Amino acid sequence: MPFVIFCLVLLLQPTGTEQTVGDWSAENQNVQARFLVRYHSSSLDGKTDGPYSQFLVYLELRNTAPTLSTLVRKFDLDAATDITYRVTDERGREIASPVAFRSTFLPGAYSLVLPPDSLLRFPVSVNGGGVFEDKTKLDVSPKQGIWYFDETVRRDFRLSGTLRISQPPERYQTYWWRGEIQIPPVALKIPGR
Repeated sequence: MPFVIFCLVLLLQPTGTEQTVGDWSAENQNVQARFLVRYHSSSLDGKTDGPYSQFLVYLELRNTAPTLSTLVRKFDLDAATDITYRVTDERGREIASPVAFRSTFLPGAYSLVLPPDSLLRFPVSVNGGGVFEDKTKLDVSPKQGIWYFDETVRRDFRLSGTLRISQPPERYQTYWWRGEIQIPPVALKIPGR
Protein backbone atom coordinates (compact mmCIF):
# COMPACT_ATOMS: atom_id res chain seq x y z
CA MET A 1 0.00 0.00 0.00
CA PRO A 2 2.76 2.59 0.81
CA PHE A 3 4.30 1.96 -2.64
CA VAL A 4 0.93 2.73 -4.32
CA ILE A 5 0.62 5.97 -2.34
CA PHE A 6 4.20 6.92 -3.30
CA CYS A 7 3.40 6.31 -7.00
CA LEU A 8 0.24 8.41 -6.75
CA VAL A 9 2.19 11.26 -5.16
CA LEU A 10 4.72 11.12 -8.01
CA LEU A 11 1.95 11.16 -10.62
CA LEU A 12 0.26 14.16 -9.01
CA GLN A 13 3.46 16.23 -8.97
CA PRO A 14 3.26 19.03 -11.56
CA THR A 15 5.62 18.47 -14.46
CA GLY A 16 7.90 21.25 -15.62
CA THR A 17 8.45 22.35 -12.01
CA GLU A 18 11.55 21.56 -9.93
CA GLN A 19 12.37 23.27 -6.64
CA THR A 20 15.37 23.87 -4.38
CA VAL A 21 15.27 25.18 -0.82
CA GLY A 22 18.05 27.21 0.78
CA ASP A 23 19.32 26.97 4.34
CA TRP A 24 17.78 29.04 7.12
CA SER A 25 19.57 32.28 7.96
CA ALA A 26 20.97 33.11 11.34
CA GLU A 27 18.25 34.22 13.76
CA ASN A 28 17.62 37.93 14.29
CA GLN A 29 15.02 38.91 16.91
CA ASN A 30 13.35 35.47 16.64
CA VAL A 31 13.12 35.65 12.84
CA GLN A 32 14.88 33.50 10.23
CA ALA A 33 14.64 33.68 6.44
CA ARG A 34 15.41 31.49 3.43
CA PHE A 35 14.70 31.33 -0.31
CA LEU A 36 12.81 28.61 -2.14
CA VAL A 37 13.29 28.55 -5.92
CA ARG A 38 11.07 26.73 -8.39
CA TYR A 39 12.07 26.10 -11.98
CA HIS A 40 8.93 26.41 -14.06
CA SER A 41 8.51 25.79 -17.78
CA SER A 42 5.42 26.31 -19.90
CA SER A 43 4.19 26.78 -23.45
CA LEU A 44 2.11 29.57 -24.96
CA ASP A 45 -1.05 27.52 -24.53
CA GLY A 46 -0.44 27.32 -20.76
CA LYS A 47 0.73 23.70 -20.61
CA THR A 48 3.78 22.72 -18.55
CA ASP A 49 7.01 21.33 -19.98
CA GLY A 50 7.11 23.95 -22.74
CA PRO A 51 10.05 25.91 -24.16
CA TYR A 52 9.59 29.00 -21.93
CA SER A 53 11.15 28.77 -18.48
CA GLN A 54 11.76 30.97 -15.48
CA PHE A 55 12.72 30.76 -11.83
CA LEU A 56 9.89 31.52 -9.40
CA VAL A 57 11.38 32.80 -6.13
CA TYR A 58 9.69 32.62 -2.73
CA LEU A 59 10.81 34.03 0.61
CA GLU A 60 10.08 32.03 3.75
CA LEU A 61 10.06 33.74 7.14
CA ARG A 62 9.96 31.81 10.41
CA ASN A 63 9.16 33.09 13.90
CA THR A 64 11.32 30.96 16.20
CA ALA A 65 9.58 32.02 19.40
CA PRO A 66 8.21 28.89 21.13
CA THR A 67 4.56 27.86 20.78
CA LEU A 68 3.50 29.13 24.21
CA SER A 69 5.09 32.54 23.63
CA THR A 70 3.13 35.69 22.83
CA LEU A 71 5.92 37.11 20.61
CA VAL A 72 4.13 38.10 17.39
CA ARG A 73 6.31 39.59 14.65
CA LYS A 74 4.85 42.07 12.16
CA PHE A 75 6.41 43.29 8.92
CA ASP A 76 5.74 45.86 6.26
CA LEU A 77 7.87 44.27 3.56
CA ASP A 78 8.34 45.24 -0.07
CA ALA A 79 10.32 42.44 -1.71
CA ALA A 80 11.42 44.76 -4.53
CA THR A 81 13.04 47.35 -2.24
CA ASP A 82 13.66 45.67 1.14
CA ILE A 83 15.65 42.75 -0.29
CA THR A 84 18.93 43.06 -2.17
CA TYR A 85 19.46 40.05 -4.45
CA ARG A 86 22.77 38.55 -5.55
CA VAL A 87 23.47 35.84 -8.15
CA THR A 88 26.85 34.10 -8.10
CA ASP A 89 28.44 31.34 -10.17
CA GLU A 90 30.13 28.15 -8.96
CA ARG A 91 33.32 30.11 -8.10
CA GLY A 92 31.45 32.68 -6.00
CA ARG A 93 31.79 35.44 -8.60
CA GLU A 94 28.85 37.82 -8.75
CA ILE A 95 26.88 37.80 -12.00
CA ALA A 96 25.65 41.24 -13.03
CA SER A 97 22.13 41.58 -14.35
CA PRO A 98 21.60 43.80 -17.37
CA VAL A 99 18.96 46.51 -17.06
CA ALA A 100 15.80 45.32 -18.75
CA PHE A 101 12.36 46.61 -19.71
CA ARG A 102 9.52 45.12 -17.68
CA SER A 103 6.00 44.72 -18.93
CA THR A 104 4.76 42.93 -15.83
CA PHE A 105 3.45 44.08 -12.47
CA LEU A 106 5.63 43.89 -9.37
CA PRO A 107 4.44 41.85 -6.35
CA GLY A 108 4.16 45.03 -4.24
CA ALA A 109 4.33 45.48 -0.48
CA TYR A 110 3.08 42.92 2.01
CA SER A 111 1.78 43.51 5.53
CA LEU A 112 2.71 40.32 7.33
CA VAL A 113 1.99 38.86 10.75
CA LEU A 114 4.03 35.91 12.08
CA PRO A 115 2.60 34.28 15.20
CA PRO A 116 4.99 32.38 17.49
CA ASP A 117 6.31 29.05 16.15
CA SER A 118 5.05 29.78 12.62
CA LEU A 119 6.27 29.81 9.03
CA LEU A 120 5.14 31.93 6.09
CA ARG A 121 6.03 31.57 2.39
CA PHE A 122 5.20 34.19 -0.25
CA PRO A 123 6.37 35.05 -3.80
CA VAL A 124 9.04 37.71 -4.35
CA SER A 125 9.77 37.18 -8.05
CA VAL A 126 8.28 39.08 -10.97
CA ASN A 127 6.77 36.48 -13.28
CA GLY A 128 5.68 36.50 -16.89
CA GLY A 129 6.73 38.74 -19.81
CA GLY A 130 10.11 38.59 -21.47
CA VAL A 131 10.78 34.84 -21.35
CA PHE A 132 12.83 33.47 -24.27
CA GLU A 133 12.80 29.93 -25.66
CA ASP A 134 16.51 29.23 -25.13
CA LYS A 135 16.98 30.93 -21.76
CA THR A 136 15.66 30.68 -18.21
CA LYS A 137 14.66 34.02 -16.66
CA LEU A 138 15.16 35.25 -13.08
CA ASP A 139 13.47 38.57 -12.25
CA VAL A 140 13.28 39.64 -8.60
CA SER A 141 13.77 43.38 -8.34
CA PRO A 142 13.20 46.54 -10.37
CA LYS A 143 16.38 48.00 -8.81
CA GLN A 144 18.31 45.26 -10.57
CA GLY A 145 17.93 43.92 -14.09
CA ILE A 146 16.76 40.51 -15.18
CA TRP A 147 19.11 37.53 -15.24
CA TYR A 148 18.89 35.15 -18.21
CA PHE A 149 20.57 31.75 -18.00
CA ASP A 150 21.53 29.88 -21.17
CA GLU A 151 20.07 26.40 -20.82
CA THR A 152 22.86 24.82 -22.90
CA VAL A 153 25.77 26.14 -20.79
CA ARG A 154 26.74 23.88 -17.89
CA ARG A 155 27.39 26.28 -15.00
CA ASP A 156 26.05 26.33 -11.47
CA PHE A 157 24.42 29.48 -10.11
CA ARG A 158 23.11 30.51 -6.70
CA LEU A 159 20.77 33.22 -5.45
CA SER A 160 21.33 34.89 -2.08
CA GLY A 161 20.12 38.13 -0.57
CA THR A 162 19.94 40.60 2.27
CA LEU A 163 16.63 41.43 3.91
CA ARG A 164 16.79 44.89 5.48
CA ILE A 165 13.83 46.65 7.09
CA SER A 166 14.17 49.94 8.95
CA GLN A 167 11.39 50.77 11.31
CA PRO A 168 9.59 54.07 10.72
CA PRO A 169 9.67 56.13 13.95
CA GLU A 170 5.89 56.51 14.15
CA ARG A 171 5.43 52.71 14.23
CA TYR A 172 7.99 51.91 16.89
CA GLN A 173 6.50 49.07 18.87
CA THR A 174 8.17 45.89 20.03
CA TYR A 175 6.21 43.56 17.75
CA TRP A 176 7.16 45.42 14.53
CA TRP A 177 10.31 43.70 13.28
CA ARG A 178 13.23 45.74 11.99
CA GLY A 179 16.79 44.74 11.24
CA GLU A 180 18.88 42.85 8.74
CA ILE A 181 19.10 39.18 7.76
CA GLN A 182 21.64 37.65 5.36
CA ILE A 183 19.67 35.07 3.36
CA PRO A 184 21.92 32.09 2.52
CA PRO A 185 22.38 31.03 -1.12
CA VAL A 186 20.01 28.64 -2.84
CA ALA A 187 20.89 26.71 -6.02
CA LEU A 188 19.31 27.77 -9.31
CA LYS A 189 18.83 24.41 -11.03
CA ILE A 190 17.76 23.92 -14.62
CA PRO A 191 16.63 20.29 -14.97
CA GLY A 192 18.46 18.19 -17.53
CA ARG A 193 21.29 20.68 -18.00
